[in-house]
Amino acid sequence: MKKVILTAILFATVFTSSVFATESYSVSKKVQKSFEQTFVNAKSVAWEKVSAEGIYHASFIMDQQEYHAYFSADGELVATGRSISTSSLPIIVSQSLGERFGSFAYKSAIELLKDGSTSYIVSLETTKHNLSVQVHSDGDVNIVKKEKK
Repeated sequence: MKKVILTAILFATVFTSSVFATESYSVSKKVQKSFEQTFVNAKSVAWEKVSAEGIYHASFIMDQQEYHAYFSADGELVATGRSISTSSLPIIVSQSLGERFGSFAYKSAIELLKDGSTSYIVSLETTKHNLSVQVHSDGDVNIVKKEKK
């Protein structure tokens, strides 16, 4: 149950966060040190606290790529992600999206690695709706967020 809640928090954060947040959150020295040891070449780092349980989200640029990292209050790396072009989605992911959401246009995609598993968070839109979905590498699709424009 705890993993499900954490996963939901991570996915919600991916789509409500900005890489260049206007306000940066201060994190503990333990979290900061863990981040700096893991992502040595990170630039333009912005932090935010994303849950009452003490999950912290860092958005940053490394090697000219946008990344996301999630840490526990103890400094443990929980999940990582990177922005990818929608044309880079695996074929099975694209096929699953096409079958379920053929009328939606792709806005953005993030490749997320958590507990050794890769999934994709894809933002879609029509003239009436915005939709965020998680697509697993086997093509299984879960709706994360749906809202009217």
